[in-house]
Amino acid sequence: FPEEMQNRLQARWVEVRGNDTTLVKLHRIGCLKSELGLGSVTFVRYIIELCRENWSDRKMIIHDVLGIAWSTTMSIDDELDDYVPRSINPVSAEVRQHKTGMLSNVVRGHDDGDPAVANWISGALDNMKPIISG
Repeated sequence: FPEEMQNRLQARWVEVRGNDTTLVKLHRIGCLKSELGLGSVTFVRYIIELCRENWSDRKMIIHDVLGIAWSTTMSIDDELDDYVPRSINPVSAEVRQHKTGMLSNVVRGHDDGDPAVANWISGALDNMKPIISG
């Protein structure tokens, strides 16, 4: 993880590691079910490393246990610049309509030399994830 994200993960771990609910959530994650002493682990990176082979378990640690949202952006200027109201969003008015600009860029949707690109785009659409990078 980039240093800023490592710091965010660690700070959140310090806040939640002593909570009983945190330990219950950790032990519900497949790669951690048989691990003992997780509450006494000082650095969260060691817990994440235990799940290095299972990306979905790592995501559960970050999102469900640590409570860190997928998007940590503080700026919505790119959404406000186009003057399009959220009320016309076909998904829901509560869903942010992230536009290109600011710190994001459009990704390609197809690459003849790399079929993983189309698979990634399909996976993002199937899971209602934004198709941007940056």
